[in-house]
Amino acid sequence: MEPRAQPKFWRVDNKTFPLERVRRILVTGGGTGGHVIPAITLLEEARRRGAEILYAGAPESLEERQSKQRSIPFSPLKVTGFAGKGVPEKLKALGVLPGAVLMAKERIRSFSPDLVIGTGGYVQIPWIISAGLSGLPVVLLEPNAVSGWANRLLSPFARIVSTMNPQTPFGGVPVREVPECGSAQRFVQPLRIVIAGGSQGARVFNEVMPALLLKIRETPGVPMFSVVHQSGERWLEMTRSAYLNAPFEVTVSGFMENLPEYYRTASLVICRSGAMTVTEVTAAGAPAVYIPYPHAIGDHQTRNAEIIANCSGGWLWRESSMSDPEFSRFLIRVLSDPSLLSKFGDNARRNSPAIMVGQWLDRLSPIWGNLSNA
Repeated sequence: MEPRAQPKFWRVDNKTFPLERVRRILVTGGGTGGHVIPAITLLEEARRRGAEILYAGAPESLEERQSKQRSIPFSPLKVTGFAGKGVPEKLKALGVLPGAVLMAKERIRSFSPDLVIGTGGYVQIPWIISAGLSGLPVVLLEPNAVSGWANRLLSPFARIVSTMNPQTPFGGVPVREVPECGSAQRFVQPLRIVIAGGSQGARVFNEVMPALLLKIRETPGVPMFSVVHQSGERWLEMTRSAYLNAPFEVTVSGFMENLPEYYRTASLVICRSGAMTVTEVTAAGAPAVYIPYPHAIGDHQTRNAEIIANCSGGWLWRESSMSDPEFSRFLIRVLSDPSLLSKFGDNARRNSPAIMVGQWLDRLSPIWGNLSNA
């Protein structure tokens, strides 16, 4: 009997996937760090494995700046967003879209990718539509607990939608590395409090937290602590002035490239709850007070925080409650209980959405083949 021929296709969830080696990969998505950081992470790993790469995004954007810093080929294409806009703006965006789809189609044809990955944001719309209509395999990465409107719109063009849950077949948020969990010594005095309002900072954090921590430090019985505060560049001097003459060690920076390393040594993190912040904080095993940005589209930051809070890996507080006396009493109680901090840090680590980027890509290998030179 002749051996059975190797199948040319695999079938997963009733969809057909071409079984072929990935030599060229196009990644699109941007606008925020939650979309850009996973895209850059995937592209750098694909390049390390020998694939040709291309990042497609908006011109003069965060994704273009990050690409240039890392010598990643970038294809800019101007698209206008829909969410949160009035009727005239939405009509204008719709008018631009057909031309953008045609332009994306030409660039996709020129680059000839074997795989297209979208990481979120409206900038990916023409690229994913063009790739899907061309029959290219498309993966959408959704790093938030609530799917963004762009990913919901584009899901019919995708063969896989990867959620933030690493326990699902193609889930998890890809990161360069999952750091070793910090030593339990970080929950022993002096404690380290890390405050991060995102890459651009959060004005309310800069206005409320310095005075609040100065007051807390004067409370009898509160353990010694130091503070690391990422303020955002535009509020750097204002925040530094607010900590002037503080009776504890303070480091204030506009932006910290090595913020994940500070998470690994943090006793407590006070932060927003965007996708990458939650991923990096939990991967580091850091207990955190999550204060969602109240105007996030679809209130997705609240849902991100709820998932970690529900497994006792952190606490969820509303921005409007930061000036309440109850918030101050809560911080005093938490800072005074090292066993509670340690317990919540362990729970955060166990429930982190973080997954090594190599592992995330390897999960696709049985479907599209091996992403390497071997």
